[in-house]
Amino acid sequence: EASVYASALKEQSWKLNVDAWETSKSGYVLNQDAYKLTGTAYKLNQDLWFNNTTNSWMDTDPGDPDYTKYEAGSFVRVEASTAVDTAPPATNVTKFSANDFTLSDLSDPNMGNGLFTPSTHFTSYTSGSFVSGEPVGNGDLENQHRQAVGKGYYVTSDPTGSGEDSSATKHAASSTVVTLQDLSGNASDLGGVKITSVVAAKDALSKIRAALDQLHLDRASLGAIQSRIEYTSQQLTTSKQNMSQARSRITDVDIAEETTEFARQQILVQSGTQMLREANNLPRTALELLR
Repeated sequence: EASVYASALKEQSWKLNVDAWETSKSGYVLNQDAYKLTGTAYKLNQDLWFNNTTNSWMDTDPGDPDYTKYEAGSFVRVEASTAVDTAPPATNVTKFSANDFTLSDLSDPNMGNGLFTPSTHFTSYTSGSFVSGEPVGNGDLENQHRQAVGKGYYVTSDPTGSGEDSSATKHAASSTVVTLQDLSGNASDLGGVKITSVVAAKDALSKIRAALDQLHLDRASLGAIQSRIEYTSQQLTTSKQNMSQARSRITDVDIAEETTEFARQQILVQSGTQMLREANNLPRTALELLR
């Protein structure tokens, strides 16, 4: 049955519920929100206080209103035009360089102390975003926070906008894509063989076994039909040879008969001609006698 083979050979397809992008290269997919710095920043490992007048840091509360408290876990960015223009002590912070990732929400004023502006000082990456380079560096994004993926992986966060994959192919919502990737969270399952789960793998194996069983039956049927065709072909060949021989014998008999008839007619014609010649000569002979 064609349907049995179709079920075993049909690739897994999905109808997208949202826009999706097919990556043009391998990389990583984040499993939680992250932020990539565009410049140097410092993550405080403990509470620190900074005096903008004296440009000095203290690691204990000085009890002085001229000091601004920066809590442990927050980020500071050093720039002459900001509230902080002197780097904090290296022993009390973790330094982040440009392109380092952090899981801390730099868009939260309490986390970044209002010193970070989106798009200018960092780029936001939502969970599920694609990054082309190895995101594990001096930042706090670790291996467990991302998954390695190959070329052709589908993501719902535009990697062309972030510059991570400018050649990614966009597939609009409602379009159909074929992939073994599990898109159940963002697409409708249109069926096909897939092995994304134990249940799906068992179902795929059942379809393949059914197709193999059908293949055995079809081959047996074709073998029987082929045998009958070969037998019929042999019979027709024998009949053709017999008919050819019979036709040859019939043709030979006809030629002999016609040749005999032709000779007989030729003799009759020649005899008649001779008799006519003798008849014409008879009056002439009589006149010769009268003379």
